[in-house]
Amino acid sequence: MLSAAGSRTEIDRSGYVVSHSVRGRKLISAPLRPNFWRASTDNDWRGWRVGKIAGCWKEAPERLQTVSVRIDESAGSVTVEKAIPDSVRLTLTYTLDGAGALAVDYKLDISDRMPEPLRVGLQTCVPNTLERIAYFGKGPQENYSDRCEGAFLGLYRSTPEKFMHSYITPQENGNRCDVRWLSLTASDGRGVQFVGAEPLSVSVWNCTQESLDKARHSNEVEPLADALTVNIDRTQTGVGGTDTWSLKARPSDQYRLLEKRLPVHDHPLQRRSRNDTQRPQPVQEPISPCNFRRPDTSGRKSRNIHYARPKFGRA
Repeated sequence: MLSAAGSRTEIDRSGYVVSHSVRGRKLISAPLRPNFWRASTDNDWRGWRVGKIAGCWKEAPERLQTVSVRIDESAGSVTVEKAIPDSVRLTLTYTLDGAGALAVDYKLDISDRMPEPLRVGLQTCVPNTLERIAYFGKGPQENYSDRCEGAFLGLYRSTPEKFMHSYITPQENGNRCDVRWLSLTASDGRGVQFVGAEPLSVSVWNCTQESLDKARHSNEVEPLADALTVNIDRTQTGVGGTDTWSLKARPSDQYRLLEKRLPVHDHPLQRRSRNDTQRPQPVQEPISPCNFRRPDTSGRKSRNIHYARPKFGRA
C-alpha cells in the first residue's frame, strides 16, 4: 500500500497495481498488467496463423512468477521482481511522491528465443463514468502503424462507442497512433490521464479483449457493465495484408515487433482534476516471455523502459 496527498495505491501479491484512488474516488478498477497480445484480426488468424507462431505471448503475463518484493520506506517505493524461468525477468518499481503522483519503473530481460509479441504495453480498466475521451495524437478514425497515412495529428474528443470500430468479425480495433496523452474524465471534468514522453498507441473499449477475441459475430461481444478497457501501448504490430491467406498476411518487417532494443521512456498515468491543479500517476509498460519453438540465436538482451512524471498542460 502506498499513500500520499490523498492518493492511495494498492499493490497485490502478484506485484501489480490493482487499485488507484484519489480522495476515495477510484481511477483504476482493474490491475495494471502487461499485455503482449491482441484480439486476432482476420489477417492474424486466417493469414499468418499468429496463434501457432507467437501464441505463447497470450498467456505470458499469467506465467510471470514473483521472485522477490523489496520495500523502501524512505523512498516511498516498492520493487517487485518477476520472472518466467529461462525466458524473461521483469522488475517493477512503484514510487508515490509527496504530491500523490505514482511512477512505475521497470526493467525487462527477454531471451532472444522468444517470438515477436503483437503489442508492448499495459492494459487496465477504469470506471465507465470516465466516458469523456480526449487525446492528442493521430485521428479521428482508428489507425495502426501501417494504416496511418490518412490520419492527422491533432486534438480529438470522443466517446467509447465512437472510439471503437465495429467489424463484421469482432477483432482488434480502435487503435490510435502517435498519441502524446489520453484523458478519460467524468461529467465533472475529473478523471485520469495517461501521458507518454514518446508517442504511444492507445485504445478504449466498452468490452474486454477476451470477448473480442472469442466472438465470431458482433452480437456475441459482451459489453462490460461498469467499466472501460484501456490499452496503453508503447507500440503494436501493424495490420499487414499483402495477402490474406498465407504468411504474407503478416505485417511488413518495419511494422513488426522484431527483436530490437527499446529505449528509455517516460509514460505515466495521471489523475486529472477539473482545474488541472492535481498531479498525476503513471502506468507501466512491460514486455514479456515464454518458451517457443525457434532456433536459439544465442545470448540474451535487456530492454529497459522507464516511467517518469510528465510535464504538460490542460487537454
